[in-house]
Amino acid sequence: MAVKKFLSSDEGQDIFRNIYSVEGLVDATDADYDPLREMIRAIELDTNRLLL
Repeated sequence: MAVKKFLSSDEGQDIFRNIYSVEGLVDATDADYDPLREMIRAIELDTNRLLL
């Protein structure tokens, strides 16, 4: 919520664009990440090793 509020100002948008090179954010649900989870399972990626 705080980031969305920050992005509601022109200054916030400029700062965010300069730091992250993105134009904004969109709302997402947990289900939006299901294709990523399916790909991770399909390639048998051990995500625990990525956190080390």
